[in-house]
Amino acid sequence: MVKLLVGLNCEDERHLLIGTSGISLFRLQMLIENKVRPIILIPYGIMEVSSTLREYILENKNKGIVEVIEIESEKMRIGLIEKIIKSVGRERVGRIIDRVFVTLGKEYEKLKREIYGVCIRLRIPINITDEPGLCSFTMLSSYKDGDFQVGLTTNGKGCRLASKLKRDIVSKLPKNLSGICDNIGKLKKRIQEDDKSRLDNENSNECNNNSDGNDYDNDYDNDNEEDILPSNGINKIYDKDYREENLYRKYVDEEELKLQRTRWLSQIIEYFPLEKLSEICIDELSLIYKDKEDQLALNKKFPDISTFHGEISIRSKKPEKLNRKGNGNGNGYRKKGKISLIGSGPGSISMLTIGAIKEMYSADLILADKLISKEVLELISKDEDGGGRKREIYIAKKFPGNAERAQKELLEKGLVGLQKGLKVIRLKQGDPYIFGRGGEEYQYFRDRGYRPLIVPGLSSSMVGPILADIPVTHRKVSDQFIVSTGTVKDGKFPANIPRYNEHTTVILLMVLHRLREMVGYLVGELGYDTEVPCCIVERASSPDQRIIRSQLKNVVEAFEVAGSRPPGLLVIGHTCDLLHGHFGGKSEQHGEHGEHGEPPKWIVEEGYSDIDVNIADVARYIQVSRWTQE
Repeated sequence: MVKLLVGLNCEDERHLLIGTSGISLFRLQMLIENKVRPIILIPYGIMEVSSTLREYILENKNKGIVEVIEIESEKMRIGLIEKIIKSVGRERVGRIIDRVFVTLGKEYEKLKREIYGVCIRLRIPINITDEPGLCSFTMLSSYKDGDFQVGLTTNGKGCRLASKLKRDIVSKLPKNLSGICDNIGKLKKRIQEDDKSRLDNENSNECNNNSDGNDYDNDYDNDNEEDILPSNGINKIYDKDYREENLYRKYVDEEELKLQRTRWLSQIIEYFPLEKLSEICIDELSLIYKDKEDQLALNKKFPDISTFHGEISIRSKKPEKLNRKGNGNGNGYRKKGKISLIGSGPGSISMLTIGAIKEMYSADLILADKLISKEVLELISKDEDGGGRKREIYIAKKFPGNAERAQKELLEKGLVGLQKGLKVIRLKQGDPYIFGRGGEEYQYFRDRGYRPLIVPGLSSSMVGPILADIPVTHRKVSDQFIVSTGTVKDGKFPANIPRYNEHTTVILLMVLHRLREMVGYLVGELGYDTEVPCCIVERASSPDQRIIRSQLKNVVEAFEVAGSRPPGLLVIGHTCDLLHGHFGGKSEQHGEHGEHGEPPKWIVEEGYSDIDVNIADVARYIQVSRWTQE
């Protein structure tokens, strides 16, 4: 049975613990840690309790934290226990106990069932150890690190199994999760304070300049603002005119500004490597969030911060020398820097090319897109080449409304590194030349005297359909496929998306943030069949890959229900259903109309099992150490 997992605030509640078995100490410690006022009912004298539990009970009883009720064993009857349950709770809830835990042994089987019946009748949550059928809630095997908590349950199938699974999961978690939670919490508060100050100033000016006395009721006390925005709105874009005329006009719309902040913070959490979130500089991020005038003012206040609009730096130890072999060639001349434009593939390290691995390990400075996967970022943070190399990593943060400025300043940072003689890597998701601005970046560096090396990468436009079992061409179904972006400059639709052709597979990148508008355009303007199968592939080749199979008429609803998990792409055509036949398409497996009757509205498939790759072995195999020493 699947259960609802929740986090409860039990501070100052009164919980009744009945029994003193081996698990009672653990239960009591857990309750006290969560600031509960526990009452322990002992069915015999306290001196009969184990010494460890007895000492813990008496210590906390003397502190006024624990209350003890001793009952002779022969008087352990349901009538007395029900009376206790109804009389020892908080006054504000009519003295009824808030929650009951029972740890009695097998000799009390009948009494345990009776206690369960009383609690169910009184709507009191109850947990009875080793009796999953007599529990209205179960305890999770939990782990806590500061404000971070994670809980796991097997729904009564085995406490030891849950504990083992928890240990295994915890061993794979990033370190310093407490710092991550604390840092993001501070950033959230800082953003709220900055926006409230800005709105207060503007509203004050408006009141001074208008006679009608308009006022605004600002509320910045929502502790979960990032949760009120649907995840499919994280990447929502606004065209240039809208941003200039609305988001940054003199009289800022409060609700729009709050949504803008929510999108911005959500993108930081979504894209930034998890283990690096505790290292983010709050002041620097605050500068990025603010507009240009505010940044200039704050740069004076924080002169030690080097700020690039829209870009976040991961602060790491700087290389002691400006290039891999020193500051120069021994004659006082600086060595000329080198740059490579590297395609990192869709996300999996197993889909990196040998050339990409070689170049990344030889880098001094890596400028990475925000969509580079966590796995690849972890790889380039390691020192598998054995040479003790320290790499400085910068991740571009192209937040809504800031993409062009962030791109420009990222290139400038690369140029500064080249002028210092560094080996610079521009790390891009997929392939640099497929909707990746690779051509523009090549021209930028070439025109300034640095001809980049290009290392191709596997494009998600090719890998995504393959991982979703979509053969984009098939002799009986599709004789061509077309790859297009779903968004061009200033947020417009591309002018060259083809009209509907049942023998064509269409792959659209960068379209999911405006999926509803795009589907309306395809159907209304380009004659696309609403019944045609389609497929959304998100985070292709990453552990949290998701595939949503549907038809064009239902794909918007499916996506909005599932929420966004960028980056992703949309595939449209009969090849989407060719190998599965879920939607009655031209399936090799199920024939023209499928075999399952009425097709589902959509199907969601989660996860991706990657090839087990030991990068250290790969690095040794391709002799990375020799390359990096040249």
